[in-house]
Amino acid sequence: MASLAGHRMLERLRPLVQRARPYAPTLARGAAVALVSGGLVFLVLKDRPEWLGVTPPRATFLARPGTAVAAGADTVTALGRLEPETEVVEINVMQGTRVDRLLVKEGDRVPAGAVLAFLDGHGEMEAARDLAAKQLEEAQKRYGVETAHGEAAVTAARLRVRQAEESTRKAVESQEAVVRGALAARDKAALDLERIARLRKDGVVSISDHDAASLSSRQAVEQLADREANLARMRSNFDLELQMARADLRSAETGLAQAQLALQLGSTRENLKLAEARLERTVVRAPFAGEILKILTHAGESVGRYPLLKMGDTAAMFVVAEIYETDAGLVRRGQRATVTSKAFPNETIQGKVERVASIIHKKDVLAVDPTTDADARVVEARIRLDDSRLAARFNQLQVDVAIAVGSR
Repeated sequence: MASLAGHRMLERLRPLVQRARPYAPTLARGAAVALVSGGLVFLVLKDRPEWLGVTPPRATFLARPGTAVAAGADTVTALGRLEPETEVVEINVMQGTRVDRLLVKEGDRVPAGAVLAFLDGHGEMEAARDLAAKQLEEAQKRYGVETAHGEAAVTAARLRVRQAEESTRKAVESQEAVVRGALAARDKAALDLERIARLRKDGVVSISDHDAASLSSRQAVEQLADREANLARMRSNFDLELQMARADLRSAETGLAQAQLALQLGSTRENLKLAEARLERTVVRAPFAGEILKILTHAGESVGRYPLLKMGDTAAMFVVAEIYETDAGLVRRGQRATVTSKAFPNETIQGKVERVASIIHKKDVLAVDPTTDADARVVEARIRLDDSRLAARFNQLQVDVAIAVGSR
């Protein structure tokens, strides 16, 4: 039974084999081509695994003699970009603003706070600032004159208060002494009259002597009353003069304050500050010392979607290396690195890892090969270069970085 089933199966396959026989050489050649192509792809991708999005293995970097990386040290390789310590900063202003004057050109080095450009309306704002400054100067002069006049009036009023408090009080005290003298004279005249009256009863003195003593007593009483009236009047005048002097002092002080407020010195000073602030809005200053790398908007043009210019401090250059996430744990601060590029084929730049970021993200620096995995995840390491002179010419240049993970 088994042999019969096999025979029937061969009978069924024979037509198919006969129909496929003309295509046998072609199928053989296709299989050979596929085998050779697969072998070539395997050999190429063995050396360039990143073409398939696979993280390349760490290599052994042999440093040139005299470099900071030791020969044979394990290294982590990565792509990176050159940039200043400050990064490349875009200096921008409000969109639609017209540039009046541009005071710098590409390649200029400027200190922090240097004026880079004047915007539209700068001349008008400068004139407004000068007017506000002149008004403040005049107000300060008037303030000085009015203050001197008011202070003189205040001083005079204080002197009148002092006069009322001292001179008039002394006059009152003097009158009080006069009253006391008149009181003593009245008492003495009364005693004399009483004694003469006794002697008159005894017939020792005459009637005229008695009358004279009586007159003296009445005169002493009247004189005392007059002195007391003067004292009361002087006391009343003293209180009135003191109140008037103090009222004059308050009036002089109030007049001084009123004259000072009328000059509006404070608001004039604030108006100058406002004019200076408006003027400063028409001035573009350098936020830090650095080099003008690119001018994108020129005098007479309005600022659009592009910034006014780009600048950075190229005196200290860095490399931002993008380390694959699988190698991120190997890179540490202080490790030595070597930077190379086709832009300077006969030169290498040495540096040291200064900081390793703590955020992993998609890579920004893409290789030239379009098959490279653009979605690879990396962590940035900032490498300070030992010598920035060569790198300063190549801002944003893509470079190759080799970090000696065993160095410190």
